[in-house]
Amino acid sequence: MKKRSGIFISLLLAGTLALAGCGNKQPKLSGDEAKEALNNAEKLYFTGNLSDVNTYSNISADDKTAGYVEESGFVTKKYTVSVDKKVLFYIVDEVKDYESDDPSVVSSTTWEYFDADGKCLGYAQERYIDDEYRIVFLDSAGKLKDYHTDENSQIIYNNDNEQIGTVTSKLSHWYGKGFYIQIDTPKSDTDIALYDKIAMYMKNVTWVNDKYRDLDD
Repeated sequence: MKKRSGIFISLLLAGTLALAGCGNKQPKLSGDEAKEALNNAEKLYFTGNLSDVNTYSNISADDKTAGYVEESGFVTKKYTVSVDKKVLFYIVDEVKDYESDDPSVVSSTTWEYFDADGKCLGYAQERYIDDEYRIVFLDSAGKLKDYHTDENSQIIYNNDNEQIGTVTSKLSHWYGKGFYIQIDTPKSDTDIALYDKIAMYMKNVTWVNDKYRDLDD
C-alpha cells in the first residue's frame, strides 16, 4: 500500500510540474512576422522591476513575444526597441534644441524618436491645453497626430476626446517590486504608431517608479 501511494504521489507531482512548466510560455516571433505583430497588436504587455536602475522587458504583442525594449542612460533616458537583436528605433526623453512658438508646450518635455540610422521619426510632447496637461504626438515634420493621452499616458483619446485605448500600470504581486504595463488599443478608425505606444510605456515606467518608490520589499 505504501509503495502504491508513493508511486501515485510521484506521478501527481510530475504532472503538476509539467503543467507549471509549459502553462505560461508564449510563442516567439522573429523577423517581419514579429515587426508586423508589434505594429498591429491590440495589446502590448511589458514587465519590469522597481529595483532595476534601467528597465528591460520583452514585448508581448497579443500574447506572442515579438521583441524587447531596453532603457539606458541616467539623466537623459534612451529607450531602444529591437527585434532579433536588431534596433528598430529608439526614443530620447529630452530634446534640448526643440523650438516651438506654441505657448501650450511645456518646456523640456519633448521626446524624439529615431530609426536605427538616426533619422527622426517624430515626437511626443507634454502640452497644457484647455486647463489640463496632455501628451501629444507629432510626426517628423512637427504636425500633430489625431490622438493624445492624459498627463500620465494612461487614457488614450482621439481628437474628438473619445477614449480609444488605455494603459494599465500595476504591481505584479502584493509582494516584491515587480510590475507590469499593458497597452490596450482595440481596433478603431485611429491608427496609433508603435513608437507612440512606446512613448506611453516610457511615461508609465516613470509613473510606476514614482508611485511605488518607497515600497518595502
